[in-house]
Amino acid sequence: MSYIENGQESTTEQVVDSVVIDKINSGFEEELTEKVLTPETGFQRIRKILFRFRMDIPAIYDLDSEGDELVLDVTPLTEPIDDFNDYALYVIYAPTEDGYYEFYAELTDNDGIEDLLSQEGDEVEE
Repeated sequence: MSYIENGQESTTEQVVDSVVIDKINSGFEEELTEKVLTPETGFQRIRKILFRFRMDIPAIYDLDSEGDELVLDVTPLTEPIDDFNDYALYVIYAPTEDGYYEFYAELTDNDGIEDLLSQEGDEVEE
């Protein structure tokens, strides 16, 4: 089924993808606003959100305690999703002065990843 949105034809599949991506990113925002004690805890929270949508990221070992910026593949746990290869998970985390960690995560397309990576040195907006 297709319809016109903002002068362009869109399909139901695109809407579902957009809605799901928005829900995932909202979940990240909610989960990552609470204090995070370790980088591993932050990634557990990210995986928790992805699991709700039957998705996962590769296992990550040896997380840097000084912080890091990562782009990770996200894979569906069930059947493959068309055009999902165009999406990746951007994560940036850093220690705070009070001994916790700040996290920011966003599931976005390749253009969004490029935009986020080009913000090097700038604080990532939530």
